[in-house]
Amino acid sequence: MDKVTAYSFLILAMMLALPVISHMLRKRPVMLKYTNYIILAAYLAANMYLTILSRPTRIYHHMELMPFWSYVGALKRAELREEILLNIILYIPFGYLVHYAFPKLKWWTVVCMGFLLSAFTETVQLFFKLGLCEVDDLISNTLGTLVGVGLYKGYKRLAAESAEGA
Repeated sequence: MDKVTAYSFLILAMMLALPVISHMLRKRPVMLKYTNYIILAAYLAANMYLTILSRPTRIYHHMELMPFWSYVGALKRAELREEILLNIILYIPFGYLVHYAFPKLKWWTVVCMGFLLSAFTETVQLFFKLGLCEVDDLISNTLGTLVGVGLYKGYKRLAAESAEGA
């Protein structure tokens, strides 16, 4: 298992722990709020490390602007399926954590923020020759953010129903 896959699994584990942490600290809202901010900052640092800082510099710029090329290729190539899945997984915590930290934001605002963070990352990768800059990463990362927002909304709905039943 390479470093990127290991860190992706770590981020996935963190994402799965978020509802548990939220539930455990639900009666301590101030502590929950600051815990969420700390986890969000740790996530952003891990995201930056995975997508920018851990990448070796290439000799040339490379950009793929054709949308869904990797999705089509993923039908035949397992490594493309893994890359797409890892890009989605990488941004699920972003959607969850940002929406949790700033619950008054509209869901689409959080998704746009995920898109902008991904666009920033892809631009930095292109400018500093740190990998392939591609539209499909924007799509996958934005989809991951949307899934994270959905998980947050699902958790909040379950928490509200649990509170009503208690």
